[in-house]
Amino acid sequence: MLFGHGDNCQRHYQSVCVHRQYPKRCIPWQSNIFFVYAQISSISKIDLVQSYIICLGCRINRWIKMVGKKFLTVRVIAAILLLPVNVMFLIPALFFDLSVPILYHWTTWVSIAIGVPATILSIKCLRLFIQNGGGGTPAPWDPVQNLIIKGPYRYVRNPMLIGVIFFLFSESLFFLSIPLFIYATLFLLGNMVYFPLVEEKGLIKRYGGAYLTYMSNVPKWLPRSKPYNPE
Repeated sequence: MLFGHGDNCQRHYQSVCVHRQYPKRCIPWQSNIFFVYAQISSISKIDLVQSYIICLGCRINRWIKMVGKKFLTVRVIAAILLLPVNVMFLIPALFFDLSVPILYHWTTWVSIAIGVPATILSIKCLRLFIQNGGGGTPAPWDPVQNLIIKGPYRYVRNPMLIGVIFFLFSESLFFLSIPLFIYATLFLLGNMVYFPLVEEKGLIKRYGGAYLTYMSNVPKWLPRSKPYNPE
C-alpha cells in the first residue's frame, strides 16, 4: 500500500469532508486515488486532490522523522565509540601491557568500588543528553541543542567527564598499572586545560547568558552540596 490508515491522514481528510459537508463519507486511504474516488464519487475532485496532498505530506513528514531519528542514533553511537569507549577501554587495551588482576587483593575491590559508580554516573549523564538534549550528541563536534541542567548537572558542570576520569584511575588501580595511571593523570590535566580554554567558550557562545548564570552557580569540578535550581 502506498497509503495506510494513519490517524493524522484520516483526521486531515475528515476536516476536509466536514468543511465540504461530507462528514459521513470519510474512509481510510487506499493505494490508488482513483479507487478512492470510485467509492466516494459524490465528493468533488478538488476535495479529493486536496485530501490526497495533505495525506501525502503527513506520510513524508513521518518518513523524515523516522530517518532523522535513526540518523541521530548512528551519530550518538559514533560519539560513544569515539570518546568514552575509546578513552576508557580501547586505548588502555591496545597501548598498555595490562596484567591479570589479583582478584582477592584489596586494591581490586577498591578499584571496583570506585569504577562501578563512575560508570553509572557517566551512563546516567549520557541518558540525559539523549533524552533532553534536543538532538545532537555528547561529542563537542556534534553538540546537543539544549542546555542540560538536570540530574548530576545540578551539582557539577562536568559529571560525565568526572565519571570517565574516576573510571580511568580505578582501572589503573585494578590492573596495578603505573603507565595507565600516568595516562589517567594526563587525561585529567589535558581536560583541565581544554575545558576552560576551548569547550567552555563554545558553550558560552551557544547558550549565552543561560550558561553564564549556570557557571556562576555550579562549580566546574567539585560538586556543590545542594542541587542548583535554575528556576
